[in-house]
Amino acid sequence: MSGWFLSRRRDVLFLCPTRTAPTLRWIGFTCGAGTTLGCERDGLALAVFPRMRRFGFPHGVWKPESAHSRERTDTQPPNKKRAPQVQRSNEALAPSAQDKKRKRKVNTLTITIVSLVAWFFARPRPPLPVGVLPAVALIQPVTRGATELRANLAARATLNYPGNVRHLVVCDVGDFDSQAVCRAALPAAEIILALPDLPNVPLATKVAKMAAGVARVGSGTDVICFVDDDIALPPDALTVLVAPLYAEVPAGATFGLACQRSWGTPWESLMSGFVNANALTGYVPLVFFTPPYTVTGHVFALRRAVFERTGGMSGLEKRFDDDHEIARRVRALGLPLVQTPLVYGVANALGSLAAYRTQMRRWFVMPRQGM
Repeated sequence: MSGWFLSRRRDVLFLCPTRTAPTLRWIGFTCGAGTTLGCERDGLALAVFPRMRRFGFPHGVWKPESAHSRERTDTQPPNKKRAPQVQRSNEALAPSAQDKKRKRKVNTLTITIVSLVAWFFARPRPPLPVGVLPAVALIQPVTRGATELRANLAARATLNYPGNVRHLVVCDVGDFDSQAVCRAALPAAEIILALPDLPNVPLATKVAKMAAGVARVGSGTDVICFVDDDIALPPDALTVLVAPLYAEVPAGATFGLACQRSWGTPWESLMSGFVNANALTGYVPLVFFTPPYTVTGHVFALRRAVFERTGGMSGLEKRFDDDHEIARRVRALGLPLVQTPLVYGVANALGSLAAYRTQMRRWFVMPRQGM
């Protein structure tokens, strides 16, 4: 594990490569909110996942529950009275063989998962194709009242992809506030107005906005990339997504890894903790055992020729699982889906328990019933 350290990115600690980092020992420990993966150095465990300060935990540092680092109970200040200690037999204090076996299994699983995550981010990335770089159309459907829309659009203006990029921002025809924000935050954007596509609904659906953006792509575009309005892309996002599409074994579609960064309310903290604790340990290790069967709809890219071979937006008008259906069509062509090391920020405003329940239902119940 030499050559890795934990780097703080907003409210989440991530694994980052370095040349001079000391050797670290990876462990699993408990901080009161369930088992967490971490890295031990100098007797302290540094958490990989969100700092649970809103739930009474310190800022990302916990003592691991291990024999070599557990604090002695006889180091209390002399002016405090010790609580009476209950005498127990050595047999009652000694862990059973079954407990030791269970602990060894948990530690082995923890080390395996973290090792796979570390190797995933340490692997060399495929380079961009030599010669004329693929032109990218970044299709960005915008919903009314999107969270941190101005900041997210401003971040997309800093993308350092060396090829040509067209920003196709699709707004509702009557959403004048969002249109003004888009023009101010991303002056290079081409604003596309979408009409309502459902009866008695004043706003266009996301699929209708995606279709409106695709209609403006044109033949000069090589790669189509869809990105939601609540996504904050890092500067190298397009480079990471486009390169595998032109690798020796080309990917059919590429996608990244979400980092939820909303901590303003308890419900946002619950959502962020859930997403960040499951995405890193759930998605990444699986790529070493089986190819991904779907993409994350936050942001994904595919070559325009592949997208047209899948049928484009045809047949997606009445579906809410557009990302999963596009991924299914890509796999039907015999092309793989590729999980890239792109880590992007997600911001969702959840002001109540009802909003939290609605979001969880959208993620779990609706797909099971409708897909």
